[in-house]
Amino acid sequence: MEILDFIKRKPFYLFLIVGLFFLIISFFPIYSHTLDINIHDTYFVIPVRHFLLLWSVIMFVFFTIYFMSVRFSISTNKWFQNIHIFGSLFFVLLFSNFSFFYDLFQDPKDLFSNSEFYLNIFFFVIVILFVMLQIIWILYLIFLLFKKLLKKT
Repeated sequence: MEILDFIKRKPFYLFLIVGLFFLIISFFPIYSHTLDINIHDTYFVIPVRHFLLLWSVIMFVFFTIYFMSVRFSISTNKWFQNIHIFGSLFFVLLFSNFSFFYDLFQDPKDLFSNSEFYLNIFFFVIVILFVMLQIIWILYLIFLLFKKLLKKT
């Protein structure tokens, strides 16, 4: 119960937990396959290990920013903070489980279906929503910094 109370008071530690989880599972040999992204006539082949390492770095950066804002006593709105934390984790977990969604959209009876098209649209929407959430969060942090600087003068 102490852990849940701590997470309830400081939910940004979930970024640290998820970042450590992605970092640890990226070293397992089960993740030796690749992520193939097709954009027009170009294929990008990314090892899943690198993809998970990227997400762990992103999670660590988010954790560091929240940790430093607490350290320098920059108070954030709890409602906005929870939306950012849980929304970001939701989109990251959706995007990191791409193989599950690939199997979900794949129709084994129809080899010539447009399932990859729908999967690409699904991932595009997830990425756009994730980026929009981060832009709003960055603008909010800039607003808080200006507010703190103006309050000092």
